[in-house]
Amino acid sequence: MNETLLLTAEKLTLNRDLRFGRSYKGAFVVKNVPAQTYLTVTPQQWAVVQEFMEPSTVPDVLGRMIPQRSCPALNEFYEVILKAYRAGILHEGKSVPFRRHAVRWLVSLPAHLTLSVSIAALLTAIVGMIMHQIPRPGLEDVVAGLLAVCVGLSAGYVVAASVLCAGDNEVYRPHLHWQTLVPHFALDMRDIRMADSISQLATWYGRLAPLAIIAAAALFMEASWSLIPVVALLIGLRPVGGLFGQTATLLRKRPRLDVDHHLLFTLNHEPGRRLQIVWRQFDWRATSVELIFGLGWALLTANVIFNLVHISFGATLSDFSYWREILPYLLGAVLLVGLGWCAHEFWPTVRARVRTFVSHSRQRWQRWKSSVEPTYTEATIRQLIAKNPLLRRLDTETQAELADLLRPFTAKAFRPMVSLDEPFEQVGLIASGLAASYHRLKSGRRAFAFHLSEGDLFGVNNVVDGKSQQLEVRSKTPLFAFVLSAADFERLVVNKLGAEMVYNLTHKLPFLGRLSLCAHWGPQAIARFAQLSQILKYQQGDVILQENDDVQAFYIIYEGSVRAMHGAKRLGKIRRGGFFGEISLLQNGAATASLVAQEETICLALSKADFLRFVRHNYYVALTLERISSKRLGHPIFPLNPHSIEAYQFHPTS
Repeated sequence: MNETLLLTAEKLTLNRDLRFGRSYKGAFVVKNVPAQTYLTVTPQQWAVVQEFMEPSTVPDVLGRMIPQRSCPALNEFYEVILKAYRAGILHEGKSVPFRRHAVRWLVSLPAHLTLSVSIAALLTAIVGMIMHQIPRPGLEDVVAGLLAVCVGLSAGYVVAASVLCAGDNEVYRPHLHWQTLVPHFALDMRDIRMADSISQLATWYGRLAPLAIIAAAALFMEASWSLIPVVALLIGLRPVGGLFGQTATLLRKRPRLDVDHHLLFTLNHEPGRRLQIVWRQFDWRATSVELIFGLGWALLTANVIFNLVHISFGATLSDFSYWREILPYLLGAVLLVGLGWCAHEFWPTVRARVRTFVSHSRQRWQRWKSSVEPTYTEATIRQLIAKNPLLRRLDTETQAELADLLRPFTAKAFRPMVSLDEPFEQVGLIASGLAASYHRLKSGRRAFAFHLSEGDLFGVNNVVDGKSQQLEVRSKTPLFAFVLSAADFERLVVNKLGAEMVYNLTHKLPFLGRLSLCAHWGPQAIARFAQLSQILKYQQGDVILQENDDVQAFYIIYEGSVRAMHGAKRLGKIRRGGFFGEISLLQNGAATASLVAQEETICLALSKADFLRFVRHNYYVALTLERISSKRLGHPIFPLNPHSIEAYQFHPTS
């Protein structure tokens, strides 16, 4: 599954051969009948999938749902699409052949009666474990016990299938599960997800009931082979993945949805998102029951083990000195389990962060340790040109001519490379090192503009627009670059690509790339934003946005500052690099504050149509804006109420 292709360009269609389970606690199960796959969703999540009734791309669907104010949280939006695609509920228009047919099951058992009998059998077996001594088995007893377990498990599948079919559900693939220590008859009963809660309980309990009856009979008859069925029953009752755990899940206020586990969407694996999902799944009632079941299972297992070694479990349980000694070990075991869970949940993200940190640290070290001019071949110079977002747009012949004209340039750390007062008649391409670009304010003070690093160009400003103020460039580390004359750059680059594109990719792009807003955007997304955005200039006192008016653009302050007003009340100030307008555009609502230029101000503006198109096709961008908007609002921006316009307390971004 190519996630990027699927979420940006692939046309998907809703599968027509679907079956729907009963609604339970605000969720229901959708079954892809041919593939026998399932998806548990809420009605709002299913509304996303239904948008693909006609072949559509994911950006098209998002573009329809945002104006309709029906879009769920974007992490959820993308996750449910990926899960539906994996289940075959969404597909690219190809027909899905039947993987297997359901079995015609002739026997049916009523759910309530089966559940009552099964609970009685399990309670009897548990009482037998507590009251009776379990003898140590010999080799013949082990064989006999294994045979009894085989019979119990096989009969359990028969009982479970009979309950399931009585509720108008299906069973699949009867087979002999022989690649195991206890070979037994088995069935594929995943259709249990389509059953109601009572049928699910009856199926789970009925599957263990024959084994519980065998274990109870062996215990009360004091059979020498009783240990093996008891161990098998304890495994079936385990609190994680066993009967006790399955019982606790039905007590949850919110069913376990497919978007909450085994996550497919890459960005849902970030620690913050995973913690949100864990917290959303937390249910104190179900958790309390799980802890009680877990404690009961642990005590029951300990009782069996103590009986085997002929130690009185009751006496040990009441011996406080014993528990004082063993308590640190128990706490250590719990801590290890917690650490193991954290490692399982967050290790991929932590590993990626560590690798990024190491990579950046190595790059910084490489910049500083170089004290002599590095050697660059013609091939490496052409590679450097090909990596630059502007120069790689030139044709091959022009790139080759450009490479021939480039000459080496060296600067020590913290030295001026381009001055504000002296003309600079060259354009440079940084090969190694870090530099900072500055512009001069009206007061004469020098102000930081943006950073430049490997692959960036400097000295372009006067070539593109002679009326613009020249930017000062200072090295921040030892720096190596290649330069050519401004006239050659104008002839080879500006005249062929256009001054607008050159400015976009040499000034807007470095500025945007260093903003926290764009920190996680891909290079192509930043370059696209730089090309789409328009430069708008405002004088001091000009109103950029009027409160309660429709917002027609998304704004980023390129130079200057803006004052936010609510009526006559001053809310705050947005400085260079700050942005506004995204909440109203995402909500399809009006401006909630007036924005007034506090000084001569330049903004990068993206029209409403371009903004929504840009957000739809760049899910990193969409998720970043959703997170920031939710933080400003004080609550998640999605899902929206279709009949209201959200207002927010303005929090300026500096």
